[in-house]
Amino acid sequence: MVQGGRITRDRESGFATVAAIGICAALATVLVALLQVSLSQAARVDEDVARQRESQALRSAIALELASLSHAPGAIPSTNRRILEDLTVEVRVTNEQAKANILVAEPQLIAASLSEKGVKGPDALAGQIVDARKTVADFSTLSLEAVLQKVGLRADEWDCVTSALTVYGSSFDPLASGASQSIDGGIVTLQAQIVAPRASDIVRERTFIVTGDPAAPVLELADRQVRASSRGRCVNAEG
Repeated sequence: MVQGGRITRDRESGFATVAAIGICAALATVLVALLQVSLSQAARVDEDVARQRESQALRSAIALELASLSHAPGAIPSTNRRILEDLTVEVRVTNEQAKANILVAEPQLIAASLSEKGVKGPDALAGQIVDARKTVADFSTLSLEAVLQKVGLRADEWDCVTSALTVYGSSFDPLASGASQSIDGGIVTLQAQIVAPRASDIVRERTFIVTGDPAAPVLELADRQVRASSRGRCVNAEG
């Protein structure tokens, strides 16, 4: 009887051990899942912080470059690099008034500007752009993107075409001579992209008119963000 009781107790002890192992395994699975969730959340927080830092770096680089242009414009177009903390930002500056204005330019001028940038089929594309602008009812709200979307522009053509064309213009271009003492009255676009220590795919583009008014020295005309991977490369991107 004693021996049988011992066997019963041993069996019960064995069942209890198996149950305890099962509970421990379940708890371990839950803990691992919770750890994975915590790590995933921490990774997302780190990514958000990194994106915010990069976004701030792009804004700061554009602001610094614009301030520098206001004091000593030099030659435009230009490409400069600025180091902000541990990020290197490349800023490209272009003169909007040196581009063909698609609101008023003749097809031949648009085609010539496209050809200079290496765009294929410039004559046909210029004709499509002129046809597209005829469908616009209100030029005051027109953007270059709106017109180019109407002509079904391919992603690999985008950079070259937008570097050749504009919807901005005025009767006076202070940057027409290439190197100016003042850019008051000028219309410039600044494109900023982080190139080091890790190249970013995001390009921030902002277009300004320089008023020359101390109270409001610049007026922003456009601000947009695009992916560099969606843009092509031009034969003469700096021109």
